[in-house]
Amino acid sequence: MINNKIAFGPDSRSANCVGTAGGLTLENYGYIHWALMLSRQCAVLENPLVDNWGIGGNTSRDFKGRYAPLLAATEADTIILTGPTNDRGSANMSAWESIDNYTGIIDNILKVGKEVILLCDTPRGDTAFTSQALAGDQLTNHQIVRQWMLSLDNGGSILVADPYPYWVDPVSAQAYAKLGYTYDGLHPFQLGAHWMGFPLAGAFTRKFAGREVKSIATNADLYSAANPTGSMVQNPMVRNTGTPGSLGTGGSGTIGQYWIGSNASGASGVTRTYSFTADGIQQCVLAGSASGTAAAADILKQQNLHTTLIPGATYEAFADIEVDAGTSNISSLQLGLEVTDPVNGTQRYWDGDRYLGTSVLPSVAYSGILRSPKMVIPAGATAAALRLTAYAVDSAPSVAMTCRIKAMWLKRVL
Repeated sequence: MINNKIAFGPDSRSANCVGTAGGLTLENYGYIHWALMLSRQCAVLENPLVDNWGIGGNTSRDFKGRYAPLLAATEADTIILTGPTNDRGSANMSAWESIDNYTGIIDNILKVGKEVILLCDTPRGDTAFTSQALAGDQLTNHQIVRQWMLSLDNGGSILVADPYPYWVDPVSAQAYAKLGYTYDGLHPFQLGAHWMGFPLAGAFTRKFAGREVKSIATNADLYSAANPTGSMVQNPMVRNTGTPGSLGTGGSGTIGQYWIGSNASGASGVTRTYSFTADGIQQCVLAGSASGTAAAADILKQQNLHTTLIPGATYEAFADIEVDAGTSNISSLQLGLEVTDPVNGTQRYWDGDRYLGTSVLPSVAYSGILRSPKMVIPAGATAAALRLTAYAVDSAPSVAMTCRIKAMWLKRVL
């Protein structure tokens, strides 16, 4: 059986999936965040930097010239290839050259015992960014390559995920993307990234059935020498037990024991209303307004961990979440491990990090598991916190989100 580790490329839409500012992040305007979260992490991005093969502007010709050493070095057994969008535009390559280049790459991936998921191209251009649109032979080439990709799905070594029907304006003569899916007519905003990740999550579920992350199930599953993979935080089920946690300014209702909430200055007008469902699951409703930038509202945060994190050891965080339809003017719902040390200052390893203070999450309902990149605790660390944070759009006059947290935990993995 192949492993469920992934690598992906080759262009800027892949490069944008991972960020390094202030730590290491999976970006929510990248399709990988959404595919992993929606599939409940049944695929594994073991090394976000090494296994992100995206380079801005790369064509299939460019990638053909550089992929071989990447393929030889990676531990990933599944390679995700997006459609070669840069073959169109100024490169003006024919569909047949694109197909020939990708055929050779795919054949060599299969020859070394690895497998492929093809993520078909997305539409180009929209009514706000007409310069990215394709027409004439280029639009025809775009469609030919997509149809060729779709024909390759064999249910095993090659699977195909197709975001095109979710993205395209079906009545546009130039096959425009739906408005709001991109920030420039080509690269996705969160909405577009969600609808790239959605069909890819389906391919992950097909290929890696039964290999999803199994959510923690009890508050008794805590770290100890005898239980080294147990939760490093108390009350990981976020239930209404014992003394409630601290709501912080802007909070009301009841928050689970050991957990706290808080608002940054830019989110001073955001309200967080906590309750528990009939099944005992923690719910938080965000409302109110943002007053500035970097408008962070910590829905759940735990600083006084169950046990001290060990320098040199590796940890990762998880949250099992549900989000209702109707989210408005929220830029992100991101899970992170935040650690401060004398050399690096404060580093944050986020899953679902926001792109811009003006970009928004989709308003559809979704659920899944957030999973932070693995963090090696630095020497001399002085503080650590596990955070589930929503960022409001900068100075938004109104915000809305309802989410439920079934479980949230931090564990040692090495």
